[in-house]
Amino acid sequence: MNIELSDITRALTLFCLVTCLNITFIDNSLAAPKERRDYIGLSFTGSRGEIEDITATGFTNLLQVRNSFDVSAGFGLTRGYRWKNIPIHSEIEISHRLRYDVDVRDEIQNHSEASETNPNVGWEMNVSSTSILISAAYDFRSHESLTPYLGGGIGWVQNTTDTEREALLNRNNPERASFSTNNLIWSLMLGAIWDWNEKWGIDIGYRYKDLGEIKTATFSSLESVQAAEFFSHDINITVLRRF
Repeated sequence: MNIELSDITRALTLFCLVTCLNITFIDNSLAAPKERRDYIGLSFTGSRGEIEDITATGFTNLLQVRNSFDVSAGFGLTRGYRWKNIPIHSEIEISHRLRYDVDVRDEIQNHSEASETNPNVGWEMNVSSTSILISAAYDFRSHESLTPYLGGGIGWVQNTTDTEREALLNRNNPERASFSTNNLIWSLMLGAIWDWNEKWGIDIGYRYKDLGEIKTATFSSLESVQAAEFFSHDINITVLRRF
């Protein structure tokens, strides 16, 4: 797990602000009826992903990591339930995040020594993910329409790496391959749900997700690249329809 202190501070600050606003504006009127407990949602995600502990198999020269983080977007479908007697809501979410670009090289330390028999080799990897996440969150409920929450989840994710391997000396014969790995995913989350009427609401929240590992296919040169840790910081906006 690799969560920077600044990320935790920003997330907790956001959560505290939302909670304070909710407490400040509590009144005795019920802004939106809470009897509709089943809901579905359509989510949109902005994400900053990072890949760490990158290693290579079969490289002739020196592994150089040129880009190990990127921003991306995603979307998902949610089925949820708001429990009546305990302040918890639970969800199952199916989501897909679009590609992250990761670039490494099999690079000769002295570039002038590169030749057709021993060239610098570039690896361009596009990583996408499809996941199923089961989560639960504690709701800070009141009579106000804004409900802050704090929770976590666990599930399954498939990380797919589309890779182009190319000798940089001539760039005339790139080799391409795709490979997928199945991993355990876990998540921490916080945010707030605003019910603007009886049937419709919007959930805005932060997610930290540990997405497991990634790996490329093994190419004809018997080379491959793998990374032990893939995680992301996500901002989720989900439109909710209650039943």
